[in-house]
Amino acid sequence: MRIQTGFAVLCLLAAATALSAPQAPKTAALRDPELIDVQAYQKLLEQYHGKPLLVTFWATWCEPCRDEYPMLNELAKQYAPQGLKVVA
Repeated sequence: MRIQTGFAVLCLLAAATALSAPQAPKTAALRDPELIDVQAYQKLLEQYHGKPLLVTFWATWCEPCRDEYPMLNELAKQYAPQGLKVVA
């Protein structure tokens, strides 16, 4: 009886802990990347003329592209305060 009571208390404590834990923020819904044509690309270059801009073209099926994606995210975060804009 004592073991069953102890087990029940342990389960209740575990459930209370799980329910009281802070919830992870909901992430925004994933969406397909915006495709741009030549005119939109020219507009992008004009918009960032004289400012740091990194433009890269990649595809989900391209393994080297997928490998460099985390690095591009880190560059974007690290140098955003200095004005770098990364467009992939």
